Amino acid sequence: MRKLKLSKNKLTSLPVAVLAKMPKLIELEVSDNRMACLFSGLGELSGEGLNLPALVRLDARNTGLQRITDIDSSVDDTLKPTINLPAVKELLLSVNSLNNLENLLLATPQLHFLDIRNNQFTQIPLGVLDLATLRHLDMTSNHMEHIPTELGSMYDLTTFDWAGNPVRNVPRTCTTTDALMKLLRQRQENDFPTPTDTARVEALAVTGNQPDTPPSSRPSQTPVLERSSTPVLAEAQAVSVANSLSPKKPTRPVKNLNLTKKMLKDVTVEEIMTECCEPQIAILDFNLLTSFPIALHHAFGTTTLTQISIHHNKISEFLSNSRSPSWCH
Repeated sequence: MRKLKLSKNKLTSLPVAVLAKMPKLIELEVSDNRMACLFSGLGELSGEGLNLPALVRLDARNTGLQRITDIDSSVDDTLKPTINLPAVKELLLSVNSLNNLENLLLATPQLHFLDIRNNQFTQIPLGVLDLATLRHLDMTSNHMEHIPTELGSMYDLTTFDWAGNPVRNVPRTCTTTDALMKLLRQRQENDFPTPTDTARVEALAVTGNQPDTPPSSRPSQTPVLERSSTPVLAEAQAVSVANSLSPKKPTRPVKNLNLTKKMLKDVTVEEIMTECCEPQIAILDFNLLTSFPIALHHAFGTTTLTQISIHHNKISEFLSNSRSPSWCH
């Protein structure tokens, strides 16, 4: 399974025991559901926790999230099962009720785009300042009062949105990312003198002399590294273009199973096989399904099915671990 789209349903949980069986999953969409917790059942996983090495995009906007995991907050972080999302570049968690991300950002070292607007954050989440590749951070409409000076050291960060926060340590006239970064870097210089300044002060203290000439201005701030402004999607397009220039083996045409807007409350093997045999993509959007269509598994077994889209249905429960089909792998 490469792509799983379950937005606009009535899901109340997303069992990690099922996700753990999808190591090739690239894109996961669960926006517009009713989940208070993003990853449920994490404490029940054996081994090293949840590992999704191929996941690039996670969309959980407007799902009612209050927590990332359902592990008790009193449990020491070192004892919690780990979450490992080494390839995630886009993390969308806006319009929820989150006030922290627990250890999630420690599991996403390649993150480029983080959207956590319209939540309950009072400060920059744990791990943000360690994301060397982060380019876009949206914290619009939270409860943050202080922007840390350390944010100025994130030279790859090209867009930071903080409007709608009661920030007290940044002038209202400072409204752009460039202006904010300049301000924060000036404060860093004032808080931490450059080596040249420190040596000059120490020399004067030892000799007891006063400078004959007015102190020279401080050296200009460290040159800003060239920022990359390429969005995540643009990067994917660039990779696609590069791949298109290299020789490729002939591939079979993509086959779609399309049962969109059929008012389906359930779907049978016969209905599926009538529409399409051996599809790569199954689309069942805008129906009345109340449970995940296991008939997909019975119809195809372990085939080339790589993407399932079930937007705009009434599914309230995702697959349980015991019912996890073999094409999840």
